Amino acid sequence: MTRDRDILRALAGRLRHAADAPEMARRRQLWRAHNALRPAKPMILCFPEGSWDELVSDRDCRCRDPQLRRWELTLRRRIFACEQIGDDQPVEPYFDLNWRVEVSDFGVNIPRVEGDNRGSFVWDPLIKDLERDFAKLRPRTFRVDREATQRDLERADAMFGDLLTELVRDPAGGNSFVFNLWGPGRTAKVQCDACSTFGPAAFRRFVKPALTQQCQWLDYSMFHLDGESCLPSLDEILDIEPLDAVEWTPSKLSVGDSGGNPRWHELYRRILAAGKSVQAIGVRPEEVIPLLDACGPEGMFITCAAASEAEAGELLERVEAYR
Repeated sequence: MTRDRDILRALAGRLRHAADAPEMARRRQLWRAHNALRPAKPMILCFPEGSWDELVSDRDCRCRDPQLRRWELTLRRRIFACEQIGDDQPVEPYFDLNWRVEVSDFGVNIPRVEGDNRGSFVWDPLIKDLERDFAKLRPRTFRVDREATQRDLERADAMFGDLLTELVRDPAGGNSFVFNLWGPGRTAKVQCDACSTFGPAAFRRFVKPALTQQCQWLDYSMFHLDGESCLPSLDEILDIEPLDAVEWTPSKLSVGDSGGNPRWHELYRRILAAGKSVQAIGVRPEEVIPLLDACGPEGMFITCAAASEAEAGELLERVEAYR
């Protein structure tokens, strides 16, 4: 096992070196410009698809453990793409793990006969008489093995997680995320917008365990509470001990509502009382001081847009007394 770990860490180190190169920063900037409809040049992506086995295959791997050998193959192919293909794809400091999902057949097993080198295949349809054979069919079922997936995540993190996660840290040892977040370590927003469609019991059973694990892995975490229909699960969210903060987005924020409306003050006090920080977004300049008076400055992260630099400067002077 030590030998396999050394192999994977060496490959992860090569990916780290590549992802940290100035060329990759240049490529990322080119893609941002391309996606913003301001292309600087034609961007090229090359995916070998079915020809990967002719470039980097299992025969090139040295790990003995079957799962680690598959991870080794993934890493080697990413390195090959970076060092040999030479397209515009940037190397990212991530290692993606798939969910462990069990999928049934349709009630019949359809055998396929393939050639020696993949490519074409033949199969014999099992449903030859619809009236006679239709009863053989069954709906497919899907089962997510969350425990096995978590074990995979922990194993990958133990093998080379420090190498790959360190790539997303800035010189101060932290990383930034959406919603204007920054933290001195692994920092991210977590969420489950689907909780708007079910109640606290389902949240407790299906969502809370995975969210708790995510927050335990992160150094700083903030839950994105997206709209009034998510509020029934708030107590379950606040009960997640490693969660650090909650952000509130009113459902009608885009059509005139604001995160500084006085009717949300009690919500913020409830979150603060649970020991979590609050992010209030879309707060109007005239709402900032009443919000601080109602909830206090401790644990409050307020985002606000001013109409002018002068208005912003005046607001900064007024909130200085609350620091």
